[in-house]
Amino acid sequence: MQKTFDIFSGTFEENPSWVATVGGLSNTRERMEQIARENPGRYFIFCPIDRTVLAAVETFKIKPTESRHPPLSAESVLKKVEIFLLHCGELRHAAEIMRASNRVIMQRTRRTCLNVE
Repeated sequence: MQKTFDIFSGTFEENPSWVATVGGLSNTRERMEQIARENPGRYFIFCPIDRTVLAAVETFKIKPTESRHPPLSAESVLKKVEIFLLHCGELRHAAEIMRASNRVIMQRTRRTCLNVE
């Protein structure tokens, strides 16, 4: 017989609300993730036998108008990568990574312009 687990919304410490009981830990995890996708929020899996929290997830619904950052151009992304690599002391790899990134961007740009994707 499969062990059953409970899915709760909220947090263990603050007024948890029972959502479902599911058989098998992998099934329970899949169901919790499905619930979290459909109804963003905090959820956790509770084992009633051991009285422990085995997994937790927190999802958020972001409205398109709430974007924190405007879209970046390929050039600005490459510049940020270069700055990051310099900051991390990985200067010796920076040129190689930048060339590879440029090739990828050029390939994607060509595909988009030709409507190949």
